[in-house]
Amino acid sequence: MSAEILFAAPVAVAVLSAGGAFFVDSPVRGAGLMLAAWVAETVAVEFPPIPLGLSVYPQDFVFGLLFAAGILRYLLRRARLTPSRVLILGLMALLLLSLARGISIYGVKIAGVEVRGLFWFYCGCFYFSSFSFGRLTTARLVRQWHLAACALLAIAVFRWIATGVHLPIAESWSDPAQPAMRVLNSNGALFLCVAFFFSIFLHLSHAGAAWQRKLYLLLGPAILLLQHRTVWIVTLAGLAILFREHTRALRMAALTIAAMLAVGTVLLFSAFGADFVVASLQSSATSSDTLVWRVAGWSQLLFDRTTGFAGYLIGDPFGAGFARLLGRNRVEVSPHNFYVETFLRLGILGVILVIWLYGSQLRACRTLAAHASTRFSARVFQVFLLVHLIYFMTYNLGYEQSLVLGLIVGGLPPLQAAARAPGKNLPARPRLPAPLRPEPLRGST
Repeated sequence: MSAEILFAAPVAVAVLSAGGAFFVDSPVRGAGLMLAAWVAETVAVEFPPIPLGLSVYPQDFVFGLLFAAGILRYLLRRARLTPSRVLILGLMALLLLSLARGISIYGVKIAGVEVRGLFWFYCGCFYFSSFSFGRLTTARLVRQWHLAACALLAIAVFRWIATGVHLPIAESWSDPAQPAMRVLNSNGALFLCVAFFFSIFLHLSHAGAAWQRKLYLLLGPAILLLQHRTVWIVTLAGLAILFREHTRALRMAALTIAAMLAVGTVLLFSAFGADFVVASLQSSATSSDTLVWRVAGWSQLLFDRTTGFAGYLIGDPFGAGFARLLGRNRVEVSPHNFYVETFLRLGILGVILVIWLYGSQLRACRTLAAHASTRFSARVFQVFLLVHLIYFMTYNLGYEQSLVLGLIVGGLPPLQAAARAPGKNLPARPRLPAPLRPEPLRGST
């Protein structure tokens, strides 16, 4: 196997470098490839591995191409190393170091399986953050996100119908231990949540196509009915942040959301019967078993581990596993907490870099919120950053969210340039007059 890997490695590098060149100058192409893989994975529930000596998944090819394109951007396009990009490079370096240590101890197969989720996410961050996003490029990326969200909505509606009428195909995504309405995983619900905020932003800024500005009317009920409590919390928190200084806009948003949730719930009651929907909602809203199970697992992983100074500083190598004993059951799945997993695999240095990265972006957004020309765009970025930070407490981010973080890291410098432009550096008023008319994102394409 080692000889096969030594032979295949240079071939893979050459192929990925050649393919990555197609994505060097176009984040829209890279986002299109990644989102297509994301939607296809949602349809398939889980991709089967491709046997190539090692078990390879389609996402490995996708993010191998984006990783190669990111390297080419820094080598050939001389992408500027801003502090935020340096932090992402630091996280990538820690991840690759932990992977190399894991391969040397546990082998490629075991270490490779465990690293995949984080590797895909950081590869996407590495690639997308290397661009500077202006208004036109941002609009295209948001449109792609909304098209993918429409596909996920169609998948969710089909699965609700199939579950309600007990089609045999529903067994491929249903879990007897989960609420019946939970037909998409938490990352799918978070994807719709991000699309929801993109739609509200376009609605309030009078930008984008008409269907994009009204899409939140469909996304709101879907988020509620998918019954992921963490996504409920981040959605409510995001709305409070977005409208915290605009009481009239907040009242209008609250009334609109209440109306669309009522309509969506009535439609589902009519389609599937009240007992089916109510039982599912009640189960999701009142159950505490999942939280108790997770906290017990985190406690064991954090306080019962035996590791040395290196393990605390840079983490245990990938492949070490997450085994813990909960009751009488041995559990080996991931901790369902991004902070815990980062600490276990990238050490305290990894946690510091993650907090520093998100904290620096939040600080930049707070500064931009003091300028009238960039205030609303900065507030939207704040929403996405805090959505991620809250979501980290119970889940890992999916690789698709790397586009959001990359968009923020690459989109803030043009906003900062706009705020420094002559005539644009006046402090914003405490409240915008109604109706709320924020300006859309600015910056060079």
